[in-house]
Amino acid sequence: MIHFKNAFSYRHSLCMMRTFHFNIYKNVKFSNYITKALNKYIVTKQSTNQRFFSIINNSDYINYINEINKFIDIFEKNVDNKSTNEDHIIPVLEKIKNEKIYKDNEDIMEIISSIKLLIEKRVRPIILNDGGDIKFICFDVDKGIVYVQLEGACVTCAQSEVTLQYMIKNMLTYYISEIKEIKNVSKDGIIL
Repeated sequence: MIHFKNAFSYRHSLCMMRTFHFNIYKNVKFSNYITKALNKYIVTKQSTNQRFFSIINNSDYINYINEINKFIDIFEKNVDNKSTNEDHIIPVLEKIKNEKIYKDNEDIMEIISSIKLLIEKRVRPIILNDGGDIKFICFDVDKGIVYVQLEGACVTCAQSEVTLQYMIKNMLTYYISEIKEIKNVSKDGIIL
């Protein structure tokens, strides 16, 4: 997924300039879908698709999609891979993540791998379909807490906590008995 936080980050692409208006959109995310966040509202997947396709009435659809794919490839090659959203997570979570106990204990690593796999294969496709995203941050073995970060449409959605606590938590605890709780962490490192 590619995430543009503002118009400045996609100013070099003719395709992006034609598609998105700089003063209107605050965030743009590309994956198998496009999510555009207005300054006050998230444009849903359905209305995004309608708006997106209405822009290209007289254009050849295949060429337009190829242009977007080419832009994404170029962007991914030039992006600074050293900076991640995890740079903003509070130091406590970083400490938990880097503790020696995780690296030396195969059972714990197996649990963490299972959590990551479940999130990637079972949870993430559902969240992506609604215009959001979810990222595994870490697992606190002592307390049984899984820390995740919700992104995209999930950030402003009133039902995100319900989704997190009932759908995601129930599925993870069903498969992995060590999990007791799941918490969302903002990009600023605040546990929500």
